Amino acid sequence: MNRLAVIGSVVGLMFAASGGARADVLDDWNGVWLDTIRVTGGPPCPIARNQAVLFAGIYDAVNSIDRTHEPYAGFVDVPGPASKQVAAAAAAHRALVSLYP
Repeated sequence: MNRLAVIGSVVGLMFAASGGARADVLDDWNGVWLDTIRVTGGPPCPIARNQAVLFAGIYDAVNSIDRTHEPYAGFVDVPGPASKQVAAAAAAHRALVSLYP
């Protein structure tokens, strides 16, 4: 089974298992990231770097809504009212897809 299929299965199972319950977005995406590195493996330094990229991206996306703190890479344009949970999930998804194609 290729890595993309495994990652897709993990994400699908995570969302299916959560049902209608509201879960903490950061914990959910941290779990997806941990499952991803369990499948893909690799040396510790690139894994730690990828974790930093993941959470810095989440931080910048959520911070772009209120703009109350300094960003790591920069603010993201927010076209109107936005959900912080959706911003975090979108940033996490984009980072993981980019880091683990």
